[in-house]
Amino acid sequence: MKFFKSIAMTCVVAVATLHAAAGEAEGLALDGKALAVLRSSFDFLSSASNYSTTLTNSATIDAGRGRKQETTGRYEISVELPNKLALIIKDGDLRCSVISDGNALCTIAPPLKAYAQRDAPKSLAEIFDSDEMRNIVQGDLSDLLFLNNFTLKNPFETVMTGVQSLKIQGEDTLENDVKAYHLHFVEKDFQWDMWVQQGAQPVLRKIVIVRERVATDEQGQVKQTKTIVSKFDNWKVNAGLPKESFVYTPPNGVLRVPTLISRGGDPNKPYDPMLLAQSAPQFSAKLVSGETMDLASHKGKDVVLLDFWATWCGPCRNAMPIVSEVCAGFKGKNFAAYAVNLKQSADEIKAFQAATPALTLPVVMDSDGKIAESYRVYPIPMTVIIGKNGVVESVFMNLPNDREGFKAKLKSQIETLLAGGTLLKPETGAKK
Repeated sequence: MKFFKSIAMTCVVAVATLHAAAGEAEGLALDGKALAVLRSSFDFLSSASNYSTTLTNSATIDAGRGRKQETTGRYEISVELPNKLALIIKDGDLRCSVISDGNALCTIAPPLKAYAQRDAPKSLAEIFDSDEMRNIVQGDLSDLLFLNNFTLKNPFETVMTGVQSLKIQGEDTLENDVKAYHLHFVEKDFQWDMWVQQGAQPVLRKIVIVRERVATDEQGQVKQTKTIVSKFDNWKVNAGLPKESFVYTPPNGVLRVPTLISRGGDPNKPYDPMLLAQSAPQFSAKLVSGETMDLASHKGKDVVLLDFWATWCGPCRNAMPIVSEVCAGFKGKNFAAYAVNLKQSADEIKAFQAATPALTLPVVMDSDGKIAESYRVYPIPMTVIIGKNGVVESVFMNLPNDREGFKAKLKSQIETLLAGGTLLKPETGAKK
């Protein structure tokens, strides 16, 4: 979806006319009634001075060979022109709430008990295009917040760019007996569906996107499918919103930090927020083998590497051979490495181990995700290196594009720590 693409703004009627002409010239199949329904939905909400809704989002990844993962989340959303916004996490796998009262923009990370604050952008469009929204919120919602389109002067053009076919699939009855038009979109690489409520308030009610691809894993080619479902309920449009909707008061124990934005995997820059140079959170957990691993037992004698991963995570499977290869070179040298699995069963992990010779690290079971939460793990894979003194020396997030460079840096950093050196700059200051 092209949510942040710069576009030329024209009037909605003209755009619909241009698309109809393009359909005749290029063989596009754009149904006139479907275009009118879509246009009415965008017109309706774009002209509203305030609104609120509940967004429930789910993403299901079927990586093939029995590997499946589903994440869900729910936001309560309030919007008021020109620049008030509240995205409040209610439940699920979401990292960040965002609140703008028109003067200050606060991003809040409940799992970290931390928040950041800065001057609020002057418009909703600028807020939706901010680093906080693009790097955290949009990532959690699989690039499907969608409401940011309504902040544009002409959202219709943005959504329709690249659409080869649009038609009304039917008139469906959704939950709570809501009558809705079912629109079906076809683009070059995927298809998606939208449901727009019928009647005087043609609000968006549901979006479903299904993407398929053929990938290659340790056993050869495999079909993978990602399905995203977003539902918008409890709409209130131009009903007036209380001022408290856009006020954030930090609870006791919630720390204000400079930023919650990820630093792109550079271990020499602070990570969300300032995990580097802090004492590594202690934990004791079961290994898949049945033994118990206690991080405290390594303090004072071993450099420790923790590689956070899951079987359904493609980048994790790509990073795993590199991490395992590097770690194997330090066997018996006051070095310990563990693959920390997020929220999967022992049976799932063992089946993956049996089919994955590249996984040679002992696997820690983070069954409830508490270890990952304490280490502020947002993306996976994430690799943490802890010095002998128990202080976090380095953090790698995601798999860098330069794999050989990643391998060399990982090896060099471990060698430095084993030799008694540090990876932290003097001004960082370790908190022991």
